[in-house]
Amino acid sequence: MTTVTEGRHAGEFLLSEANFHRSRDNATIAFSQTLLAGTVLGRIAVVAGVVATAAADAGNTAGAGALTLANPAVSSKVKDGVYNIVCTEPATNGGTFEVTDPT
Repeated sequence: MTTVTEGRHAGEFLLSEANFHRSRDNATIAFSQTLLAGTVLGRIAVVAGVVATAAADAGNTAGAGALTLANPAVSSKVKDGVYNIVCTEPATNGGTFEVTDPT
């Protein structure tokens, strides 16, 4: 297969863009830093050994349930921060929960 290298038109590195400029943002680049057009600025690497934990508010001892995490506990799409989990319909060994992610 023949390798084709392009470099003759503006925006050649864009594969697609979200509507209403949702894929654009402002960033601060150090004065001494040189970036080539098309450099990925917003990519977040998955850190090895990330641990997800469940914690209750101090003094909240109403329930004796446990929140079981999936395996793996996190993926590359997880938002960093504190999640709020509220049981809306209690049930033995189950129930319905409302999870609010960090914003």
